[in-house]
Amino acid sequence: MARTFVGGKQVLTTEVTTPISVAGQFETLLGTWSTSDLQHFDSPANGQLRHIGNNPREYKIQSDLTIEWTANDEIDVKIVKWDNSESMFVDIFIQIRQVNNIVGGRDVAFYTILSNVILDKNDYIYLEVANIDGTGDVTLELDWFLQLETRG
Repeated sequence: MARTFVGGKQVLTTEVTTPISVAGQFETLLGTWSTSDLQHFDSPANGQLRHIGNNPREYKIQSDLTIEWTANDEIDVKIVKWDNSESMFVDIFIQIRQVNNIVGGRDVAFYTILSNVILDKNDYIYLEVANIDGTGDVTLELDWFLQLETRG
């Protein structure tokens, strides 16, 4: 019998603007996410992947994102974990990018995230974003994903 794939994937299916009102302050990255192949996971809220099993505990995180904003600003993306046993949020990974000044008015930053995380029952992860250089709205572009799979 084949091993069960443990993990899940979410893909952005609707762009939603994330307002940034304070420079350097992280905000939940908004959008409508569709989940698939959830095994030992669920999505209690939009953009969250929650571990609902006991084992395994170690996971690989893979994500590929494109965020639109003003050229040359620094936009940081981080993965945040809710640690249910400690009742606190923990930063797992932060990636810093400068928005590329692309000809034609489509100024974007590209993020490729590879990280590891330990998730116990009812722990979950989600994405946050911050504009380090200013304020204004950022938008995560369609069809980008975040995936969890058993580390091994």
